[in-house]
Amino acid sequence: SLFKSELTKALIALVLISISITFISPFEYTQKLIEQKRYNDAVKIATIGSKFLPIAHEWYSLRGFANFQLEKYNDAILDYDKAYQLSADSFEIMNFDNKIFVKYYLEDYDSALADFDNEIQKAQSDNERDQFLWDKAQFLYNTKKYNDALELYNTLITKAENDPVFLLRDRLYLERAEVYKKLNKMELAKLDVESAGIMDFKTFKNPIPKPMLMLDNETFYSY
Repeated sequence: SLFKSELTKALIALVLISISITFISPFEYTQKLIEQKRYNDAVKIATIGSKFLPIAHEWYSLRGFANFQLEKYNDAILDYDKAYQLSADSFEIMNFDNKIFVKYYLEDYDSALADFDNEIQKAQSDNERDQFLWDKAQFLYNTKKYNDALELYNTLITKAENDPVFLLRDRLYLERAEVYKKLNKMELAKLDVESAGIMDFKTFKNPIPKPMLMLDNETFYSY
């Protein structure tokens, strides 16, 4: 117990020294460890940080990313879920999407879809609900559940007629066109592409993004 206590103090001292030298925040320091692929060190620092400031979602988000790299997938899911519960604004969506990505990576599709349904049910506004519905539609497409994806895209496109700002109708048409292609409904796909203002159907490429892991709002990783 004494050894662990002294070790913790030593690690904290190292972090404080590093921060004082480099003039960066503890979160930036931990992210730099990750960028240097020092994942075990990042986990240690994030764990210590979460003990001193347990309400800071950044610790769990950073540790989740490091745990994923260390192939500790269940720990990563728990960390991202904790970060999601604590975070707000764009980080809230990022942490939720990262949790979904890990489940996608593990092919735990049913659990991911249950997460989507839970958030859709709890949504506090139409915009929030539509965001989760759209993300779910993309997830269904990427997991080859094309008929289920089509049903959601139909709903979203209908709603987009009344909400052209948040729900980008042309983008939805292009994504639904990709679903039609997978269902071998080429004429319907062509109509959707043309409805989005693109006349060259043959050279049009897939606009539906695959799930990706995000370290922050600007750093994306595909696997």
